[in-house]
Amino acid sequence: MSKFVLYEIPSSSRLSISSPCYTVKCILNLKGLPFEVKWTEYPDIKPLYEKNGVAPASWNPDGSPRYTLPLLYDKTSNRYISESFEIAKYLETTCGDQVPSVFPSNTASLHAAFNDACRAGVAPNIQIFFTVIWKSLNPESVDFYDKARQKATGKPLAEIAPTPEIEAQHWAKYKEFYGKMEGWYAQGNATGTEGPFLMGDIPSWSDFLVGGHLAVLRAGWGEDSEKWKDLRTWHSGRWAKLSDALRKYEGDGL
Repeated sequence: MSKFVLYEIPSSSRLSISSPCYTVKCILNLKGLPFEVKWTEYPDIKPLYEKNGVAPASWNPDGSPRYTLPLLYDKTSNRYISESFEIAKYLETTCGDQVPSVFPSNTASLHAAFNDACRAGVAPNIQIFFTVIWKSLNPESVDFYDKARQKATGKPLAEIAPTPEIEAQHWAKYKEFYGKMEGWYAQGNATGTEGPFLMGDIPSWSDFLVGGHLAVLRAGWGEDSEKWKDLRTWHSGRWAKLSDALRKYEGDGL
């Protein structure tokens, strides 16, 4: 019987189209914690929070509340937790006897720094993800997502979608950042522990974070797409190996 409920954003392919949701799903599977997924369309996220008396996940610069997924419900404690990193810390605290840890050797602070660096590196090329996610959503969420991005950028997604030339520039910069991350991964392997993960053969928070980005692109483009095949060749196949190694943690629970 499931102990947790994970509220996740659905896609037309029924694959994870939200990297934070993917991250939490992998953590639950890593720890062997039974859970069920409740697919929640974008327009239903705010009502979900309000119905259950959950505080906003965060706040926008203008002071307005942000309601986001993933949202995890712990049936045992009757508690809701938002934000993927906070969920990870909660699971570490409440399920400490469930090994392995997502922050091996008490490295939560280091993974938090990796988290910030990764998000900063992806941010300049976020348009890649905007359009991939938008085109992968169910009809119920398409307009909502478009309007939300329009509020943030001042333009509808159809207008900010990059031209082939600009997309190529974003793609080159994105690859450049992944080259930087490859150096971080190589340092982990240099300690003598070989494997596809940042810490060698041990999966951790940072792997699930990067894996979430890869999973969104894989789901949005399709595994047979030229873009996905190209990404799998980057940096001597580093990201193909990581993506493949994380497959065992991608299940939807019960």
